[in-house]
Amino acid sequence: MANKIDNSGAASEERSKHNSAAACGPWDVSKCMEIYEKWSHQYDEDFSEERYRAPFYAAEAVAKLLPSDRRNHVRILDVAAGTGKIGKHLADMGFTEIDALDASSDMLKVLSSKGHYKNIYQDTVGDHETVIAENTYDLTTMSGGFVEGHLPITALDEMLRVTKKGGYVVICMREEFLQSVPDYRRLEPHAESLEAEGRWKLISREQRSNHFFDQSGLVFTWQKL
Repeated sequence: MANKIDNSGAASEERSKHNSAAACGPWDVSKCMEIYEKWSHQYDEDFSEERYRAPFYAAEAVAKLLPSDRRNHVRILDVAAGTGKIGKHLADMGFTEIDALDASSDMLKVLSSKGHYKNIYQDTVGDHETVIAENTYDLTTMSGGFVEGHLPITALDEMLRVTKKGGYVVICMREEFLQSVPDYRRLEPHAESLEAEGRWKLISREQRSNHFFDQSGLVFTWQKL
């Protein structure tokens, strides 16, 4: 069935695409957590770097904003951190103060085992304020959180809240989802409304090829005002 995670056999393009599609749907939180409970142990195989470039693109955008002499002390929050793919790239680039936020305990177990993150928070994002204090991070980032049945567009508000004034919010997502997912058709208008309120400003909106296989992605960068 299309909505079941395939745990059989070795990692392949077919299995990767199947499981990516199986994870998308109009889920509630419990259904979404059930999916990642089944998928967590093979997620990194299915979403290997050659298949899924989005975490690298997000980390690359972060690195462009923060010079090397700041990277050992700036605080970064990885939202919808999953198994920690962004964190690995950030660590390779010299960042050391990286925290993670994700709703799935199973995915966070994999993330924790890699040793790239300082503080790890298990929580949903977008329907309430998390325990993280306002103006905590120099930068918040996310890759792959804006997928149908995952984060609402109000996750932007929470990322903005926990970011320091003058800090940045960097998001990488699949471009097609801005039209194919009804909620995400309102994502850019919502971001623009936050800008109209004087809460942040758009720094860049850049297209990236091969976000997931041959699907294109977008990297958004905003600065908190």
